[in-house]
Amino acid sequence: MPAPVLLSPEKKREQTIVKAPPVIIDEKNKPAKKTSSNQEKFVSRQNKLQMVIPVTAPVIELRFYDNAAIDGDSIAIFLNGHLLREHILLGSEPQTIKILAADLQQDNELVLVAENLGSIPPNTSYLVAVVGHNNMKHVCLPMKAPVR
Repeated sequence: MPAPVLLSPEKKREQTIVKAPPVIIDEKNKPAKKTSSNQEKFVSRQNKLQMVIPVTAPVIELRFYDNAAIDGDSIAIFLNGHLLREHILLGSEPQTIKILAADLQQDNELVLVAENLGSIPPNTSYLVAVVGHNNMKHVCLPMKAPVR
């Protein structure tokens, strides 16, 4: 089951912000293709809110880890219904995505989708959201097998 996370900006300063799709500013984490079977999995599932991340800094850094045995779990990440990155292999070292706060809407939904169960079900993930000097840690609920 996807694991949604709500990103909510604090009061925005008075400035002109050009609405653009989210930008990943880490060179290793380039945007994924627009269509995939992960998109189908995302659309076909019901989301349950797991945490709210207040956006109080210009950049939000999301770090993803495997929360149990390192067994080949992989995930896809969606922001506001758009695929940001897929085939993220979880391990003991973080897989990092950075998002510019200026590219976010007033309310945002971040969803993790399990691509597989690894060799030891279920797919488990651990998220550390770094906003400014604050680290928000969250163990995502075990994710079920992908819908086929």
